[in-house]
Amino acid sequence: MQRSGGLCEQCGQAPATDAHHRKPRGMGGTMLTDKHQLSNLLALCSEHHRWIEAERNKARMLVNGWLVDQHQDPRTIPALIYNPNYCGAPTRCLLHDDGTLTRWDDDADAGEAVA
Repeated sequence: MQRSGGLCEQCGQAPATDAHHRKPRGMGGTMLTDKHQLSNLLALCSEHHRWIEAERNKARMLVNGWLVDQHQDPRTIPALIYNPNYCGAPTRCLLHDDGTLTRWDDDADAGEAVA
């Protein structure tokens, strides 16, 4: 929750109350050693967490990194998130296991690290 400043990383407004696994725990996901790494987690409000879980196909089609397939590494898939370091604007970022993130540049496939 520290990375998000306590706010939902999807809407940037509601308090973050839930930890969402980008790589779903079901279908063998709980066996993965990286399931609770910060790169695999989003801090969400309960409303947006419920929406992602109930509308997985829609959430996956948005290609915003909120859901990652079992064969993918969440550390390499950017997520569209709200972060207080970016003035509340949605930004595509790589999420790192140490709680930092890197702004994703779609043109350069790289960016600047942010706490």
